[in-house]
Amino acid sequence: MRRKILCLLTALLVMVSGCRGQLLLEDAGIILTGGLDIEGDRYRVYHATPVFAREAEKADDITTTTGYSQRETRNIINSKTTGQAVGGKLQTLLVGKQLIRRQNVFPLLDGLLRDPKNEINSRVVVVDGPVRDVMYADVEDKGRLGVVVREIIDSSYRNGTTVDTDLLQFHRQMSDPRITPFLAELSAKDDEIAVTGTALLDKDGKYILSLNREESSLLLLLQRHLRQPITLTFYPEGAKRDLENIVVNLEIRNASFDIQTDVRNNQFVFDIDVQLDVAMKERIRTLSYKGLEPDFERQLKRQCETLIHRLQRNELDPFGLGIYAKAYRYDTWKEVQTDWGKAFSKAKITVTPRIRLKQRGMTM
Repeated sequence: MRRKILCLLTALLVMVSGCRGQLLLEDAGIILTGGLDIEGDRYRVYHATPVFAREAEKADDITTTTGYSQRETRNIINSKTTGQAVGGKLQTLLVGKQLIRRQNVFPLLDGLLRDPKNEINSRVVVVDGPVRDVMYADVEDKGRLGVVVREIIDSSYRNGTTVDTDLLQFHRQMSDPRITPFLAELSAKDDEIAVTGTALLDKDGKYILSLNREESSLLLLLQRHLRQPITLTFYPEGAKRDLENIVVNLEIRNASFDIQTDVRNNQFVFDIDVQLDVAMKERIRTLSYKGLEPDFERQLKRQCETLIHRLQRNELDPFGLGIYAKAYRYDTWKEVQTDWGKAFSKAKITVTPRIRLKQRGMTM
């Protein structure tokens, strides 16, 4: 009797299996790269899907249309393509700087976050220029567009020249009052796609300013995101940057932070003490090692505080010092939590780097 019941249940399970919701691969348009820009009073949306047909001349099919929302444009794109657009493998979402400077793009991403079938680990990247330049860049000698753009961002993050913000992290940055959002930034010129640095947004999600690659390295350091070594370039104090001067490249391999948070005269005070283990990776022209570490410390202190003061003037805190303000001075934080950027702009922040030169390499 039990065997009959078991056989009956097995037959029922086979009959009610989830085959009704299946989507065959040949009927799907797998979006690897998405683009969002502004055109007149409408949004310009791009989809890049790989083409697997042997007779196809191009590796990617770029489809574009205009509309007032992501869902509306996807329906239009579905009417133009042979397969149903699927966002579950989205690698990178490109956002035009003109659009993000004009308005907060986060509400436009609601459809991507709301649908559980979509990929929330896709990178969100700002394009310095029209998104079209990246979507139609000729990168077939390097691979498929979606893979190439993703690998460029990942490689730059590993090298410490930009940040790595995915869709879920962007959601957290927009909803967390203790930090302001930051996104990787790239551009395309003459079919060459390159990371240019980091785009910083205010709490309303609008573009404010960009950091170059060197400033992005300092940002990663001050964010305590030292998952990979970061390389910084130093010159002798007071020297000009030319071919006749000494150039030293140091690789920061380890960083230990001690951040003291205080409030004085209704003003936040942050004392950032950081111990750095560094290795000399390049030295152009001969120099004396005597007094080298204090020289590097002074330069790094000046570079970090110059960057901090610049961001304070724009009421931007991508470092996340608001996390420390809330954790250690909650009573004062409650009074400014609705406008942390303004309170951060008035904070007194000092950085004290302590460099230990652990490796000098071979002496030639």
